Amino acid sequence: MKRHYFVSKDLDAVEEMENDLMSAGIPEHQIHVLSNSETELEIHHLHPVADFMKTNVIHGGLQGLFVGSLVAIVIVLLTDLMGWSQQIGWMPFLLLAIVVVGFCTWEGGFLGFQQQNSEFRRFQVDLRNNRHVLFVDVEPAQEQILDGILKTYSNVMPAGEGAAMPSWIIAARGYFRDFVRWAP
Repeated sequence: MKRHYFVSKDLDAVEEMENDLMSAGIPEHQIHVLSNSETELEIHHLHPVADFMKTNVIHGGLQGLFVGSLVAIVIVLLTDLMGWSQQIGWMPFLLLAIVVVGFCTWEGGFLGFQQQNSEFRRFQVDLRNNRHVLFVDVEPAQEQILDGILKTYSNVMPAGEGAAMPSWIIAARGYFRDFVRWAP
């Protein structure tokens, strides 16, 4: 999947484009709008970016997982080299390694939660100038649909491309949204 970014000052045009994309077959869970005005997004019935996506929590958590895994490997190697496993046994050291991985992952996510998503930093000037960022995650087969619809909107400007979330995460998010609508 590929993510396409668009910027516009006209929220009505963004709403029309989102509706056209959905009626052309692009599911709503592949379309999001990043804006400083959440209330306007609600008024226009647009799909805002989820709060956790506005932060670097996932990236920070993955970094913490990497660091924790390295420390856990050092713990296991040090235990083996020093001969502590023969004196005490492996269980306390393996438990320590697991706790270190969990703690580092949590700490990385916590630190990432306090930072803005690195993908959205490039749009800070646009957001401060009351512009709205529409981003659409598309499969290769949906590229033509997006290109065709984009031609009809002169006040929605392309703002680049990026890597989208893996398609299985996007699909799971769609299934979860459908479940929430269905569940009482």
